[in-house]
Amino acid sequence: LDYLEASAGTSRRDIGPPGSKHIAEVGAKLIVASFGHGASRERDPQLHTHCVVFNAAVRDDVSTGTLLSRPLYRHKMAAGAIYQATLAEALVRELGLVL
Repeated sequence: LDYLEASAGTSRRDIGPPGSKHIAEVGAKLIVASFGHGASRERDPQLHTHCVVFNAAVRDDVSTGTLLSRPLYRHKMAAGAIYQATLAEALVRELGLVL
């Protein structure tokens, strides 16, 4: 989630005088609900986490707004790969599992 927030946490913000229609993309902190699971639908062991990213974010200036969805879409596969690698590393380090 840190990767996703750093890479895709983006919102739009009006800049300039009111009514000027100058818009800038600004950084934003994601609002995420995560749900850990230990089994697949077939009840086989399968550690995974479902994350719901809300279409609301806290911008760098502490205002709130909607997220830009395209950056999230572009980075979703990389975020999944980072999650899998981080989970595997933690299982090896903390439980001594051999991959």
